[in-house]
Amino acid sequence: MNIRSSVRALWLGVWDYFGFVDAMMLAIERGYTQAWHEGAKVYGINPEDMTQEEHIRLTEEVMKETSFINGFAQAIIGNNKFVGGKLEPLFFRAEMWVQGYTRIMNIAKALAAKDQKLQWTRHPAEGCKSCINLNGKVKRSSFWVSHVLPKSWSLQCRSGCKCTLEPTDKPITRGPLPMGM
Repeated sequence: MNIRSSVRALWLGVWDYFGFVDAMMLAIERGYTQAWHEGAKVYGINPEDMTQEEHIRLTEEVMKETSFINGFAQAIIGNNKFVGGKLEPLFFRAEMWVQGYTRIMNIAKALAAKDQKLQWTRHPAEGCKSCINLNGKVKRSSFWVSHVLPKSWSLQCRSGCKCTLEPTDKPITRGPLPMGM
């Protein structure tokens, strides 16, 4: 909600560039930290139990995402209401940060799970080739973290999926991941 309202405020001219950047940075940092804590909590990891590796990874994810704010601000300013720009395409672009919440939660869950076996579970409505090929695959958490996670940019659905990694007792799927991701 904070991200969408920030986009609207800059598009309408209610906020200037700096107000937008500050609000976006705060929304991403708070939102992704909350997502991290929520994901880790699934495995009983509280914020105070986070390892240095987990703190570093969260910081890297926040920094990576905030690095795109300037370009987005410029796009909003260049397509604001006063020049006849449409708000809907900007909301579509903002949705990537909103969807990032689940991606960050998945990273936290995977790191908190350490080497627990996790099964890729495709959301019934997902149809991209990457998610279909990964559906049902079982790997250790550390493998998923180092190769691909749901909502990763390397998937054909480009972070738009609703797939999850679920704990399982099934045997690990042998061999490499399928080609064509």
